[in-house]
Amino acid sequence: MKLSSVEQIRLHIIAMHELCEYNKGEGFSEGFDAHLNIEQMNKTSVELFQMYDDHRREGVFFSTEKEFRGYYALLKLDKHPGYKVRQIERIWSFAF
Repeated sequence: MKLSSVEQIRLHIIAMHELCEYNKGEGFSEGFDAHLNIEQMNKTSVELFQMYDDHRREGVFFSTEKEFRGYYALLKLDKHPGYKVRQIERIWSFAF
């Protein structure tokens, strides 16, 4: 059985959430590699967006498109210099 792109992206999101705190030797011989997980999620997202674009040209729309473009935007926020959150801002927001 092959997972669809939508299922693969959901799997990467769940893996990131559930496994991100594991280090080497805590159930994983190599630890959880968040970078590899994000890289694979990026590749799958690009393929999914190409499929969405191809189908849109034919007049076919998918109800999941907004959801997955939103996930991709959230994934990229940390890379955008305008959205960097300084450590002091994180501490301040949790204090109240």
